[in-house]
Amino acid sequence: MKKPGEIGEDMATEYLKKKGYQILERNWRGDNKLKCPEIDIIAEKNNIIVFIEVKTSSTGVFGEPEHWITLQKQKRLAVGASGYLTRYSQTKIECRFDAITINLQTRPPLINHIKNAFSMPDEDTN
Repeated sequence: MKKPGEIGEDMATEYLKKKGYQILERNWRGDNKLKCPEIDIIAEKNNIIVFIEVKTSSTGVFGEPEHWITLQKQKRLAVGASGYLTRYSQTKIECRFDAITINLQTRPPLINHIKNAFSMPDEDTN
């Protein structure tokens, strides 16, 4: 039986495909040399690489899933994105960070796609 997070990522992938995104990677970690944190989905649309964090709520106990993407998580995603772009020599390509939140409590589940959910955090930010 799949965990809520896996269900959410599957739903997010199907949602993105229906919206015209090409899925490039799922659960991308790079390699050991890069020490990249996992990125849930990497997609492309209109020549823009989109790094997507998926958050799924099945209980509502911890509040809204969009509040779960902390500054620390944003920094880790930025490191992963940088690793991905470096690995594929795409440092001059346009990219953005999106979030997709999925509420499994509603019927049908509620999918919220937040484009440009955050930008590359500054190095000096604590």
